Amino acid sequence: MIFPSEQPYLPSETPAGLRALREKELRDLRGDGNGVRKLSDRVYDFDVYNDLGNPDKSVNLTRPSLGGKTIPYPRRCRTGRLPMDSDITAESRVEKPIPLYVPRDEQFEESKQNTFSAGRLKAVLHNIIPSLKATISADNHDFSGFSDIDILYKEGLLLKVGLQDEIWKNLPLPKVVTRIQESSEGLLKYDTPKILSKDKFAWLRDDEFARQAVSGVNPVSIESLKVFPPKSNLDPEIYGPQESAIKEEHILGHLNGLSLSQALEENKLFIVDYHDVYLPFLERINALDELSLPPAGPNSRSKRVVTPPLDATGNWIWQLAKAHVCSNDAGVHQLVNHWLRTHASLEPFILAAHRHLSAMHPIFKLLDPHMRYTLEINALARQKFNQC
Repeated sequence: MIFPSEQPYLPSETPAGLRALREKELRDLRGDGNGVRKLSDRVYDFDVYNDLGNPDKSVNLTRPSLGGKTIPYPRRCRTGRLPMDSDITAESRVEKPIPLYVPRDEQFEESKQNTFSAGRLKAVLHNIIPSLKATISADNHDFSGFSDIDILYKEGLLLKVGLQDEIWKNLPLPKVVTRIQESSEGLLKYDTPKILSKDKFAWLRDDEFARQAVSGVNPVSIESLKVFPPKSNLDPEIYGPQESAIKEEHILGHLNGLSLSQALEENKLFIVDYHDVYLPFLERINALDELSLPPAGPNSRSKRVVTPPLDATGNWIWQLAKAHVCSNDAGVHQLVNHWLRTHASLEPFILAAHRHLSAMHPIFKLLDPHMRYTLEINALARQKFNQC
């Protein structure tokens, strides 16, 4: 169907000849909540989150359904896929190469698919470079120093090791990687971050750590400290004392001459607090191959305050502490702020916009470029979740 104009119209201003067509289109977009959706469909229907697990693969991959009549959200785009064999309340997953259903207007165009796939491939390869270097290098040694990491950026893994044929023969990487590698010798070589190209030791400095916390990917967790010392909201019967181990003497030398009470009153103290987010998972985290402190007692956890160093030994403990902070921050950013509070929270609004706003509505025209592709990104993310 061809319309002569891209002119936006409010519902009350839509020409009579188009109004009935637009109302019919909206009814078609809403669907009736029945049937399995086909890739050619263009239906924006709601469903609960019952596709996060994979109980057919393992009982350990069972996940609860989220949302429903008593809790309206979260909501996702309905696909109508059949239930799991082992749990009729869980939607079956899609096995590759069968594509996931999203309304056809939301599917990746070829250029977007290529960009998305290339970015994902590069991220995967970036993460495995250290493992490749450690396991396939000629001397089969681990990293001997930070200079080895610098070489991975300056020369690249394959140029350093010189075992291209052996690597691609023995590694279970997808064929597309081999083809890309054959046509691009620098695939496993990555540009040095700009900040390090100017100062290779910038990552050691506290001011760079602070700059990335404030202007990096996740500044939204920073909040003004109202009570000192900070207190946990977790059950002390399970997780131990609620009071933080941080004392006034730990921060007094960093308040630019202010007293603690003055700093609090003038809103000069800020905190990134992931204590209550991670503590319920601490035992499972420590069960992994990680460095950790032993528990202090049956109903408490070891608490250690790390402060800026006074000697060389303390300096590396301080660097390690900052690395742990960055790791924790990245986890919260990706799962909570990026996925849950952005992608997942916006999906029901995107569905509602398509179901209730005509494509000619001026607000829809403003929103559409920002909503595009989000449903497919979310569907791919949920598909990935149920593999974990």
